[in-house]
Amino acid sequence: LRHRTSRKKARIFLLIIWALSCVLAAPCLMYSTVMTKRYNNGKTRTVCYMLWPDGRYPTSMADYM
Repeated sequence: LRHRTSRKKARIFLLIIWALSCVLAAPCLMYSTVMTKRYNNGKTRTVCYMLWPDGRYPTSMADYM
């Protein structure tokens, strides 16, 4: 019979997975920005996009790394 993973090990694995997920998502949190554009007909459009330190899409090289 094989031993099952203990609760402590399972919690440690889950904590590692959550920590790595937060680290990978951090750039999106740091560089996301919102822009609201008003049109002549009175309508508005709100857009969320990534504004990297070297510019925004498609001129940013950070999008491709």
